[in-house]
Amino acid sequence: MITLYPLLALLFSFTGIIFGLILSLIAPEEIVPGKRYLLFLKYILFFAIFVVGNYSFLLIGDYYFGLIFSIIIPVLFILTYVKLPFIEYGNYVVFSIMFLVEVNFELSLILASLVFLYGFPTGTLLRKIYTP
Repeated sequence: MITLYPLLALLFSFTGIIFGLILSLIAPEEIVPGKRYLLFLKYILFFAIFVVGNYSFLLIGDYYFGLIFSIIIPVLFILTYVKLPFIEYGNYVVFSIMFLVEVNFELSLILASLVFLYGFPTGTLLRKIYTP
């Protein structure tokens, strides 16, 4: 029987970026002073997604996926740190692949909630605020 749980959880986890954009529309004056904190939160959540994803692959003994994501995710982190355009799309593609190959129910919920939380600072920082 096919369930819609993985698709709904994945769609829900991607709504974090929409809520981040809404947050940037509600309080645009807070983005400039809070930018370094938002970046810090974004990097911490990125690292947490990396740890949870690799832990889940090591837990089930799938070392190939663990090795692949252990190479891809630090490269994406470096590319995110140097602020290449459109790299956030690559992050979300890797996160969605990591979520879809996850077989542990509890860890997939943790991964989905971390991706949701990662969307808040990412969506907020996507909006460019120009100060005079």
